[in-house]
Amino acid sequence: MADGSIPFVLPDSFHSQHSPFGAFASFTIGLVDAPGGFGQALRGPANPSVYEGCRRSAADGWRLLPFLTPSRSLGTAFTGGSGFGYAAKRGRGVSLRQGFDVLTPRFFDHRGLHVIAGETALVFTVPTGRRRPRSIGFYAGGPATTGISARYAYTRVFRDLEEVLLHGIAQHSCYVKLAAQRDRELAGSGLDADQRFFELTWHPWAVDQVLDLFADRYSYRDQFGLSFTHDMGVNNHFTPPGRSSYECDNLEGCFSHMTMEQLPNWILCAVTYAGHTGDHAWLRRRKKILSAGAEARATAGLSAETPTTKFEAGAGFSPAVEEPVCPLFPGLRDAGDRNGRFDPPVTRLGRHLTRALPPGRCLDSIAGSWKMSSPSTNTWFSKIARAQRVVRCVFPEAMSPAARAGDRVHAGWQRHPVAGGTRCAIRSAATPARRAAAVVIPAG
Repeated sequence: MADGSIPFVLPDSFHSQHSPFGAFASFTIGLVDAPGGFGQALRGPANPSVYEGCRRSAADGWRLLPFLTPSRSLGTAFTGGSGFGYAAKRGRGVSLRQGFDVLTPRFFDHRGLHVIAGETALVFTVPTGRRRPRSIGFYAGGPATTGISARYAYTRVFRDLEEVLLHGIAQHSCYVKLAAQRDRELAGSGLDADQRFFELTWHPWAVDQVLDLFADRYSYRDQFGLSFTHDMGVNNHFTPPGRSSYECDNLEGCFSHMTMEQLPNWILCAVTYAGHTGDHAWLRRRKKILSAGAEARATAGLSAETPTTKFEAGAGFSPAVEEPVCPLFPGLRDAGDRNGRFDPPVTRLGRHLTRALPPGRCLDSIAGSWKMSSPSTNTWFSKIARAQRVVRCVFPEAMSPAARAGDRVHAGWQRHPVAGGTRCAIRSAATPARRAAAVVIPAG
């Protein structure tokens, strides 16, 4: 390389996101030729340069891990004001560095830095076989939202970014053990967790608060009865009561009111929360909402028998199938029992999935990826993982070789410098004129 550094060569790569609970922030690194670094309240990874490497002596060139392609901007690396930073314990062999080119700085003030420059680094001297603990952290004080003024809960514990970083250094060994435990849990998880299941595992107290806010501020009634808005807002802004950032009046299709999706979403979240936590007192407080929701679904002609009554025998399909993963989370395995009380709809769902998963239907004919529905060219990876979990656990007969081969496509998205570098909805190329395996559109 022009600066004398020597790159490592890796055969494969993917991003790893280091996200502290409750911070809406991530330090993302690992995917070659993709952006990463510190990101606070972003849709995807940040876009700075990140350098990590080693050298045997000051006379040698830096041997850098090829996590990211260096940015052409001179002011994007590791600078975040009071919002994010990194630190190490003071001691011999640890020094700060700051300059326009942090690998080969040219200008030095009285401390050996150049504070006006935008690239910063910690430089360690590490004896063979030893490690140097480091701490990275985020902090956003003051109001974090508009519409409803709210702060991050961690501001009750920490006063500023410096306290966060010092805590990370002091508790380094504890967090290393905790990270190893989380890794073991992830390895055995099956990757089937959507947001509600993640929150129920780690922050169940937040789930009932979200449900309460939907019920009290973001519910409405239409000709079928009670329902809920698509969302509460966007980009840290809460929308007015009864309104979302997504839905518009007098429309069909995209951006129309999603009454028949959001109503069962609230009901499923509520009963999953109560079943997982045993919070029957909350369930009793929300009895009227649950009863009104059940009445609205009955008015619309929807029930547990819908996959049976709406099943199109000639085609072998039901019009739509939503959320069969929910009973699996609290351990209600009998919900998928072919010999149990839900045998008719479960059997029909099995036939539906078997007919839905050949290429060209719910498997994209070009990319080979799973889709949300047969006419849709848009999908979300969390929905794919959830659907695969249900198929493997309840309907294994539908997991054809073509359906199983989709895993290679989905893994490829995470390893691609464009797709893996964003949290995104991935739209399969569905027309012969566009032969690329996937087109990436940002998640919004």
